[in-house]
Amino acid sequence: MDLKPEVTKTHNLGLEVLLDLPDTPVVTTADQKVETKIDFTADDTLLATYIEVATLYVQKKIGRALINQTVVAEWDSVGGVVPLPYIPVSEITSVKTVAENGDLTILELNAGYSIRNNKIRVSTGLGLRVTYIAGYGAASTNVPTPLIQAVKRITTSLYDNRNDEMMETNIDQLAFNSMALIQPYINYGSI
Repeated sequence: MDLKPEVTKTHNLGLEVLLDLPDTPVVTTADQKVETKIDFTADDTLLATYIEVATLYVQKKIGRALINQTVVAEWDSVGGVVPLPYIPVSEITSVKTVAENGDLTILELNAGYSIRNNKIRVSTGLGLRVTYIAGYGAASTNVPTPLIQAVKRITTSLYDNRNDEMMETNIDQLAFNSMALIQPYINYGSI
């Protein structure tokens, strides 16, 4: 069972987003073992996988990257102001228009685009590819505690429900008790 999404596609908005896991885990296996009260190593790989799944789930649900990572967002066509799908934005790496034939043209800050409040403004009707760094910081200590706790709770739920019945269980049902933790962080301007 592959629970990890690699690309988020929102075709009704003409948006495709590539968001992967941060290089630094939000929750370490050792921290999760304390949370789950596990004192053996046999399930360390399984726990690490569930931490990844929980991290991706929380990021997608709130529209925020937890630890700094590269996000690539591409729209079929845009014009005007477009909210970036994952925030907080710490750095714009590149902004390019994408012509129908696939040709890319680099836009310059204040000449081809501007950014304000995690939204990018362009004056083109072409496709757009924005590569940027989003996240609370480079370490898990920068992530708000309720979001870390949500990742831990979801990981614990996945671990506790790992039997064959798990195939019948929706991750949204397992994460239900974590919604109160993540609700204040939902980016309603995201995908």
